[in-house]
This record gives sequence, structure tokens and C-alpha cells, in this order.
Amino acid sequence: MDKLCSLCKKNKNEEVKEIQICFGKGSEEENEHLDASNRTRTSKYTYYSWLPLSILFQFTRAANIYFLVISILTAMPFSPKSPGSMIGTFVAVLIFTSLKELFEDAFRWISDREVNNAKAMVLDHKEKKFEEKLWKNIKLGDIISVGKDETFPCDMLCIIAKKENINVDTMNLDGETMLKPKKVLDQRIYSLVKGEDKISQSVMGDVKGNQDKNGTEEKLNIAKARADEYAPQLAKLKGKITCSPPNEDIEHWDGKVDCDDLPVRANENKIILGDIDSMLLRGCYLRNTSYCVGIAVHLGKESKIMMNAKKPPRKVSNLMRLMNKMLYTVFGFQLFIISVFATCSVIWTASKGKDYDYIDEDGDNPTFWTWIIQLLTYWVAYSHLIPISLYVMIEVLKLVQALFIKWDQDIGANPDVDEKAAECKNSDLIEELGQVDFIFSDKTGTLTCNQMIFKSCTVGGKIYTEKPSIQNGDQNESNVKEMHENSLFARNERKPLYWIDEVNNNNEKLQEFFSHMSICHAVTVDMDSKPDPEEESKNKERNECPIYQCQSPDELALVKASLKCGIKLCDTRRGSYFIEEEGVTTQYKVLAEFKFDSDRKRMSVVVETEDNEFYLYTKGADNQMISQIDFSNPGERSVLEEHLYQFAVEGLRTLVMGKRQLTKREKDEIVDGIYKIQSSPAENKEEKYFKLYCKHEVNLEYIGASAIEDKLQDEVPETIEKLMDANIRVWVLTGDKQETAIEIAKSCRLIQEDMKDIILSVSMNDRRKKINESDEQFEKRIADEKEVYKKELRKNIQKGKNMIRNDVLYHTENEIFAQPLKNLKNKGTQITLVIDGPTLGLILEDEELGNLFLSLGLYSKSVVCCRVSPKQKSQVVAIVNKVKPGCIRLSIGDGANDVPMIMEANIGVGIRGKEGTQAVRSSDYAISQFKYLEKLLLFHGRLGYRRVSWMVCYYFYKNIVLVFTEIYFAFFNGFSGQIYFLDWLPMLYNSLWTSLTCLFAYGIERDVDYEVSRKNPKLYEAGQQDKYFSFWIFWKWVLFAIFHGIITFFGSTYGFRGIIDNDGKTEDFWFASTIAFSSIIHLVTWKLALELNFLNWVVLFAGIASIIFYWLFVIVFNTAFFSQLIQPELENVYFRILGNSKAWIVILFLPLVALLPDITVKYVWKLYRPDDSDKIVASSFNREGSYVQSWINKSEGSTHISDEFAANKRVVGRPVQEFNHISNEDL
Repeated sequence: MDKLCSLCKKNKNEEVKEIQICFGKGSEEENEHLDASNRTRTSKYTYYSWLPLSILFQFTRAANIYFLVISILTAMPFSPKSPGSMIGTFVAVLIFTSLKELFEDAFRWISDREVNNAKAMVLDHKEKKFEEKLWKNIKLGDIISVGKDETFPCDMLCIIAKKENINVDTMNLDGETMLKPKKVLDQRIYSLVKGEDKISQSVMGDVKGNQDKNGTEEKLNIAKARADEYAPQLAKLKGKITCSPPNEDIEHWDGKVDCDDLPVRANENKIILGDIDSMLLRGCYLRNTSYCVGIAVHLGKESKIMMNAKKPPRKVSNLMRLMNKMLYTVFGFQLFIISVFATCSVIWTASKGKDYDYIDEDGDNPTFWTWIIQLLTYWVAYSHLIPISLYVMIEVLKLVQALFIKWDQDIGANPDVDEKAAECKNSDLIEELGQVDFIFSDKTGTLTCNQMIFKSCTVGGKIYTEKPSIQNGDQNESNVKEMHENSLFARNERKPLYWIDEVNNNNEKLQEFFSHMSICHAVTVDMDSKPDPEEESKNKERNECPIYQCQSPDELALVKASLKCGIKLCDTRRGSYFIEEEGVTTQYKVLAEFKFDSDRKRMSVVVETEDNEFYLYTKGADNQMISQIDFSNPGERSVLEEHLYQFAVEGLRTLVMGKRQLTKREKDEIVDGIYKIQSSPAENKEEKYFKLYCKHEVNLEYIGASAIEDKLQDEVPETIEKLMDANIRVWVLTGDKQETAIEIAKSCRLIQEDMKDIILSVSMNDRRKKINESDEQFEKRIADEKEVYKKELRKNIQKGKNMIRNDVLYHTENEIFAQPLKNLKNKGTQITLVIDGPTLGLILEDEELGNLFLSLGLYSKSVVCCRVSPKQKSQVVAIVNKVKPGCIRLSIGDGANDVPMIMEANIGVGIRGKEGTQAVRSSDYAISQFKYLEKLLLFHGRLGYRRVSWMVCYYFYKNIVLVFTEIYFAFFNGFSGQIYFLDWLPMLYNSLWTSLTCLFAYGIERDVDYEVSRKNPKLYEAGQQDKYFSFWIFWKWVLFAIFHGIITFFGSTYGFRGIIDNDGKTEDFWFASTIAFSSIIHLVTWKLALELNFLNWVVLFAGIASIIFYWLFVIVFNTAFFSQLIQPELENVYFRILGNSKAWIVILFLPLVALLPDITVKYVWKLYRPDDSDKIVASSFNREGSYVQSWINKSEGSTHISDEFAANKRVVGRPVQEFNHISNEDL
């Protein structure tokens, strides 16, 4: 064979459009240039690259670069600190983080080794038999045999199997539990291998018989033996595969197979076309089939599962962004201080340096270099102003919060319920859960159960629904029929479907309708699996218990409904549908399938009947189908639209069905057209398919319409109501029609009785190209129509703005547009906005209309977007962020079509549903039901925001107290840069004596329990309004820290001036500084206790233990042996402190003096300016002597509950005195 196995010819700047892969003897050498390996690696590091790369990665953080520079400066001669103190701490942080990376990566490395060393059966062309081969050694073009329940080692093209149609488990690829049907590439390859023109049924029978007799191991050996039987013929196979280059699209693959010696009959092509239906993807399992054989096409990192293993984009919370800004501000503040002090040092040295003999000779004439040296000296001295372990402790705190979410049995971790625990996949966004402004939710599978039940249909102008119950014995069948026809839906006890009798009575229109349902679908029949016992018992009388496999629950519901009516899909093998009705089986040969897409919103199949007639069967959304149907009379269309409206207001999902008989010429045009598109390069294939499908899905004969029920999940209405009470705007984005979406929105309380509706929907004309209309005329007509629609939209939006203006009393129109979202006084108006997909499409392509639309949407209480595509979902989320970048957006969904929306939002939540786990894999958090979102946000999110906010503020606070105590000392040492504390004390300050206490305290801190937060969703607004972390709050902590530093320094310094020790000597400088340091240890611990609302034994133990540990540690290292190892100046300092009663008075008294302003401000604020949150928190304690309760009790009669909150509790106008006596049960 010529060496055509190369990348297609291209210029250097062109993309690769096709690749060619050889298979057969000698293919390994011919495929060498493709440089493909089946070895995979998901680990970050190898055993030799871990240390350098992990450390290098840490220096991508600006803070680590900062401390690296500081560590280097401490080794310089001018450094006031010993190098060991800073370098030791910094190295410890680097080692801790590197070990953490190693621990996480070790599991990935072990997993990689197991996968790469797994074994597969690969054909040896020399020996002409299958032999074991490690996965990592598989090459392109290898012929591989896979047995039942085994995993495919690479992306391979199926050429032989026990049967033509096989089932594949794609759980590892897309998370879907439903088996996917796959098929053998072409029967001619099977014939070439077996040397006959059809599949040997005897071989299958032998295998099946042996399977029944033997166990799993035996049938696997039989499957491999059958593959070995064909090995000599398979070794003769030779050819090439031309396909698109590797990509991550798991729904599409196109290729052409040119196999030597392939038998070609008349009207057959030698080139075999392949698609995704014949591709067996790496990581999937072979199910219900003894064996299959395939050709390796894409290996290792080029397989689809590996190309889809990309991590979601890194998301950073708004709080962390603000914290980084604070960090830069503190750094700027630090630069300002050290610059001023360096200048003061130069001035002092120039003016007074000559008076001191120990100052160097250059003291009289300081230079610029002197100023630089002093600047760096002060930079090292005050380096602790930026906490070295801040990021580490925040990560640990967030990890603790993530574990609390995972362990919470109320949101899925209950062992008594068959649900997986909630999963926090991105702990960096813990605090963001407490600040959500908008929720964008899918409907099907997110708000509903995604359990489709066929409830009703309209056929021949009549509605057929469930049979009503007969409650009076004298009611005959005619009375029941009359009652049914006069009532749209019977909601009594569910009984056998009423239309079954109609079908059995040869109602031709109903028979045709249900026949259409059993033909137009992508369902396959699994002939090997055993039926579900419940389903088998239901259909025992009819002996109807086939197992259906399908990705679409709608199609599954339709086929099962036709089964109940006696029209049974009994087999889907050999490219045909076998339909059984009244014991007679009819074969429909499937010639082509027009797959569903979100643009056409319909699917079709082209079949050939036993009478050699050709039909196109189509079903789809009503807004796309009605325009494609030729109704027999105008009244038929109006009746259909009326019935669809009735279904929609009941919240049912509808599909309209039609068909058309094709001529042989039309059939050939479709089949040949599909073949040409498959044979063409991959570029623009989707557009070509779209045009071909739309060309033939016209002039359809109306058959009927189905109505399917998808029930709401448990507690969805209550959950949405709580979220809206928490001032979270809920937007539902669904593909359902407008009436259905509105009805579902009402049933889940998204639209409430006291709300006003604004509906944005333009009535678009038929946008199909007319006969004899040129492309230019068509485009001009569409453009003109768009302008008319946009003009109409502007009018409708202006009406909506007038409604909002009347509803909002706080703002004029200009103020609404000018005010930031979080500063608005109104918490959303009592307005609901409804918009459909086509109208939304017009709005999204026009910036002016987009801004006008958002002026309604952002200030509406809820929004319903119907008939929207997956792309439009993500566009809506994006445009909200574009107009209001300060808002926090959460997207929640369960299917692959929700992934773009989830990725676009600040927070993505995936629901583990029946549509796979693609949404979960792309999300930041995963839950099992929508109702769990309430506790995730209102409790875990709110507490996460509080804890992280206070942790950041407190962490900066305690370091600023320490550094500013040193800063004041500069005024007394001639700005020399002399440090105030012994080197090792500040180094251990964060790592040993304050950080762990802080972590314990804020790790479990809470102001109220879940029940109180659930009953008072208004508490959630604190996060939306940045009440716990902002520039003002941060600098308030800084100001308190500066004041506390003043008290500590001057109290310890002047408190011991002139005091004589027991040995007759005055205490030295290190004695006073150590007193100040010990006071700071007590001060920051007591400050932490003051700020907490939740003091339990764990926090108390951690606080007390930290202080005890501090004293024990310094006493041990105060001895001569350890002090000489660490720092000689430390020797006996603490022993002198322990023996000095005045020292203990200062250590314990200074923190109390320093905290007096904190206590005063806190009490005064709570006494005279309590907000609703303070009142709820106070009442939740509900006990005598509670210090929180006392704040409210002292304000009796002077403060009233806000009308909004009081109305919630039915205590309007009651003074706070009455409110204080409300029990926890009342809350």
C-alpha cells in the first residue's frame, strides 16, 4: 500500500482537516509519523518533576514572590532579623503546600499506572491470533477484541460483533445511565472476514447456548474464542481510514474506510462511510453483547474522553478579588511607612549621627544608597504586615466548610435515602454561595423529575386522555365517554388509558397516530437484558415486556404508550423497526434519520415499508412543526392550536407529529445527499445537514400531537419561595412553549397571585423562503421584518418600564438605571417578565434592545424565558454580568445543554439527574435535588460568607497589631530599624499561637441555626449587601488594630519605666518587648472571642489551649540550652516575667483597656442601631442573661421591627418588647 497514511496536504498555517490511519499488516510502520500513544497521564507531576515544578508553581502567586524577596533580604548584612526566622517560616509554607500537591497527585499517579498497565486482546498479524497487550502499547490501526463488560482501551471503529446492534455503557464518558446503541460499521466487512454474505446465526446460537449454561467467565472465554476463530481472516484485512482529526465532540465523528478486497455489489460504493454510531469510545463498557472487534482510531490523550477531561475555568470569588485589592492597599501603606521612616532615618543620622561614636563614618554625609539600605531594613522589620500564612489558612477554612456541606445529611448525605452526598468541587467559591443575586435555572430535570408520563393526545380534532373513574354504579360507557369529552383532564385515580379501547376498535386515526409514535424515534430494543419485574407483570397478559433503550425520556414515554395500546416495537435490528400489531409483525426499513437539533427542534426518520413505499415521519415542537404542515382545512389548525394551548396551561410538554409519502426520487435524493455530506470534509457539515433536513421536512400531513407530563420535584415551590424571600431573583430558562412555561412557573410559585405579568413576544410570520424568491429578496424581507419586530418590542418594553415605575416608589427612571444593583432600596418589584426564544434572539443581537430588556429583567421579581436554546441560556447569563458586573449569578441544571450556562455563571450547580453527569462535571457544586439549593445557599452559603469575611479581617488585624507595636518603637530608636520583638516570636506568632485558634473559631462559628435561617430568609441579604466585608469594614478593623498597638506599646514600655527587679536592676528592653508580645497574644485571643456569636466548648478549649501552649512553649525554649540554639537574648526573659507580679498585671490589664472601645462600639451599635438581622439573631437565643438579648431588651419601646419583616411574622407595629418574647417555635 502506498504511504498515504499522513496528514492531508496543507499549508503551514492551515488547520488539519483530515487524517489517514492505516490498518492491517505493516500499518504500525506506516502510522509512525502520526506520533500517537495510548499512554495517558492525568497527574500533574512525575516522581522527578514534583519538587521543582510544585515550588515553581507556588511562585505564580504574588504573595510568595513577596516573601521570597523578604527571605533574601533577611540574609543581607543590613537585615535587623536573623535569616532563620523568615526563611524557616517561608520554607515551611512552601513544603506544606508541596506535600499537599504530592498527596493529591499520588492518587492520580497510581490511577494512571493502573490504566496504562491494563491488558487488552490485540491481534498479532504474524501469529494470526489475539494476544494480551498493555493499553499503553496499543498502536493506531491495531485490531482489538473486547469482551462483555470490558472497557474499550481507545476510540475504536467497530467492524465485527456478535450481533449487528450492540449496547454500550457511557457512564464514564457522559454520566448517562441509559445504555447507548451502537452498530457494526458495515456488513460487508463481516462477510469478508467470515467468508459468507450474512451473519452466522448458528455461531450466535452456540454462543447464546453456552452463555446460558456457563457463568460470566466462561462466556467471556467463549467470546474471545470466537474472536480468535476470525483472527486469520482479520489478519488479512488491510486498508485505510480517513477521518476528522481528534476533537472533544462526543456526539459526532465522521470517517471513510477504504478496505482492500471488499466485496462490492451493484449500486454499492467501495468506500464505507462511518459515523459516531459505529465508534466505541475509550472508557465505555460493552454491555449485553459477548464480544466485538474494532480498529484503533484515536489513542490516549487524543481519545474523546481525555480531550473532554479539561478542567472548568478557574473562578475567583468577588470577596477574594476584594481581599487581593486590600492586600495591595496594605502593601502600598507599608511602602509609604517604610519610605517615611527611611527618610527620617537619613535626616536623624545627618543631624545627630556625629554625636554617637558607634554610627559609621558615613553618618555625617548620608547618600541615596544609605536611604535604600534603610528602606530595605524597614521592609524586613515590618514584613509581617502582610500575613505569610493567610492564603493557606483561608484554603483550610474553605476545605472545612466543604466537608460540612458533604457531611450534611439534609442535602443528600443521608444513608437511608438512595442519594449521593452534596459535592463541593470548587471550595474557592464557598463564600460566593452567601451572596447570590440571581439564579438561572433549567426546568426539565432541574425543577421537574424528568420522568415522562404520556397523559393525553389530540387526534382528528379530539382530545384523548386518561379514563375517568366511575363513582356511581349506574354510569354506563356512553356516560363516561360524554363526561370525558366534556372534561379535558380527569384527576381521579389513575386507570387504564381510555384510548386503548379506541385503538382496538380500529380507530384508524388513532392507530396511525400510535404507529407514528412507534416508528419516529431513536429507541432501540435490548434483546439480551431481562425486563424489569414490575413492567413484566404489567404486560404479562399481552406477553409484552421488551426492554427499550433511549437517551430521550420523551421518546421512551411515547414508545411505551404505543405499547400499552397494542402497537409494539418488538425489534430494531438489521437497520429496521419491527412493529407488531394484533399479532402481525411489519418491517419498516430505516433508510435515514434526521437527528434532533436545537435549531430545527424536530427529528425525522425515512423508512421503506414492505410494500416498497417510502415515508418521512417527523415530530417536533409545535412552533417549528405547525409551519411545516399542510392542514386539510383552516379549522384543523385552529383546533390543534386550541388543544395545544389547553395542554400547555396544564403544564404538559407537547410534540406535534406529521408525515409525508416520498417518491423514489425524493428518497434517493435524501440518501445520496446524506452520503455526499458524510463523504465531504468535516467543515460546515452541520450546516449542510441542516439545509438538507429543512428541504424535505415540508408539506407534512398532520397526524396528531402528544402531551407528556413531567412532575415537579419535591418541595420545589417552597424552595423557590424561600429563595425569592431572600431577595434572590430567579430566572427559569426552558425550551418549553410559553403557556407550558408559565403554568410550571405558577405551580412552583415563581409567578405568584399578587404579581403582574409583562410578556415580551412578537408574532413572527412564516420565515421560509417563498417560491421564486431570490436570496437577496429573502434576506431583505427578513431584515425588514426584524426591524418591525424590534420597533414593536421597544413599545412593549416601554409599557413594562411604566409598570415598574408605578411599582417602584423609591426611584425615578434615571435613578433606576444609575444606581448599582446592590444599592437599590427596593428588593425587586412584584413584576414577572416572560419572554420567548425568538424574541430573545432579536434582543440579544441588538445592544440597545438588550439594555432595555435588562432594565426590566434586573428589577423584576422573577423572569421566565421560554423556547430558548442552550446558546441563548449562556447568553442571558453573560449579558446580565455585562450590565451588572457586581452581581453574583448562579446557574443550575442537569443536562449537557445546561453546561454553557453553568460555565458562564459565577457559580455552577449541577443536579445528578437522568440526563447524565455532564452538568455535574462542569459545575462547582453538585446536589441531587433542587430543594437542597435552599440550605446550600441560605445556611451553608451565608455562614461561609460570614466565616471567610471575618477570617480575612481578623487575620490582617492580628498582624497589624503586632507590626504597629514595632512601628511606634521607631520613634524612640532614632529610626535605626531596630526590631522590637525577638526574631522567633513573630515567626511563631501566626503558625503556632493564633492561626489554629482562628481556624477553630471561624470554622464552626454561626449566629443562628438552620431552622432560624430557613424561617427568616431575610438574613441572607447581609451577603448581598456586603455587610461583613467591604473597604469600610476592613479599614475599621485596621483602625482598631492601630489603636490596640498604641495601647500595647506604650502600656508595656511606660508601665515598667524605672521599676527595679528583685535583683536590684531595672528591667531591660527585651523584657518590656516580651511583655508587649505576651499582651498581644492575650489581646488577639480575647478580640476573637468578642467578635464571635457562637461560643461552644470547642472554641473555648481552642482559645484557652492556645494561650497555655504559648506559655509552655516559651518557658521550655527560655532555658539556656534552647535559647542558645535559637536566640541567646531569649534566655531567662520569661522566667523573669513569671516571677514579676507587675508583669502579670500589665499582660492581663492591657488587653482589657485596649478592647474597651471595641466593646463600647459594639454595644452602642446594637443598642441604638439594630437591624432586622440583629433582632432575629437576638431572639434566636431566647434565654435570660444572653448578652445579645440584652442589647435588644435595653432598646424596648424605642425601636420597632420593620414593616416588611413584621408582616412576615404577623406582628406589624408591635414594639421590640413584644418581639423579644416570641419563642423559637414562632420564628
